[in-house]
Amino acid sequence: MLKFIKMHGVGNDFAIFDEREGKISFSSQDIKKMSNRNKGIGFDQLIILSNSGRADIKMSIYNADGSAAGNCGNAARCVADLTGRDSGAIEVGERLLFFKKLPPLNNEPHYTVNMGKPEFAWDKIPLSSPVDPLNLNFEIEGFKQGAALSMGNPHLVFFSSIPLELESVAKYGAFFESHELFPQAVNVNFAHILDNNHIALTVYERGAGITLACGSGACATAIIAYTQKLINNKCKVDLPGGTLLIEITEDLEVLMTGSAVKCFEGQISF
Repeated sequence: MLKFIKMHGVGNDFAIFDEREGKISFSSQDIKKMSNRNKGIGFDQLIILSNSGRADIKMSIYNADGSAAGNCGNAARCVADLTGRDSGAIEVGERLLFFKKLPPLNNEPHYTVNMGKPEFAWDKIPLSSPVDPLNLNFEIEGFKQGAALSMGNPHLVFFSSIPLELESVAKYGAFFESHELFPQAVNVNFAHILDNNHIALTVYERGAGITLACGSGACATAIIAYTQKLINNKCKVDLPGGTLLIEITEDLEVLMTGSAVKCFEGQISF
């Protein structure tokens, strides 16, 4: 029997396993089975915690379809909460995410996580060809111009004059997720600017589909909006599951603030 903790950050939910006391290995089929909301634990991503030689803890992230994910801001806040520390660092791939505990809000623990700087180089996102990531052109009505970057995982951002219906998010999210321009697939962000401090956002996550929230997506969208002078350096990002606060520093580091909520603990066997 393996123990796990179910947590969420503004509705983006995780099953978190800790292998610091014993190696854990799941196949992609194992993860896909556990992610099922009717027959398994149910989650957007599975997190495995392990020891780190350069941070307080290391987290590895897997999407609901079993594929590896490069980063996850909402999971970072949940893992920060599990460390029991007021501040510290989490190793995620090549990045170190520094966190700070804040006073609770609405009886929920809150943390600020420094998600680091965006990567704009086409081959680092990555894209399949050397085009300008901030000026991507597609021959699809309503989605002719997008912008891409990496926050440790690839993101594509579209802005629309009105919020999209979920049916359109599902249709075009699935289309762009597997577009040939993105060899590792991509998270697709559909954003609507409410004012210069406020964004409405729905994300179609690669390997998971539409989720209630995506922390790295909120960061990516805010960065693109900021570089296009659509927002100030501090803004609220409203997602279906709740609100994240994003601050962009002078050197383009992205600070994300939001909740980290423990749902329950359980055990599972194979």
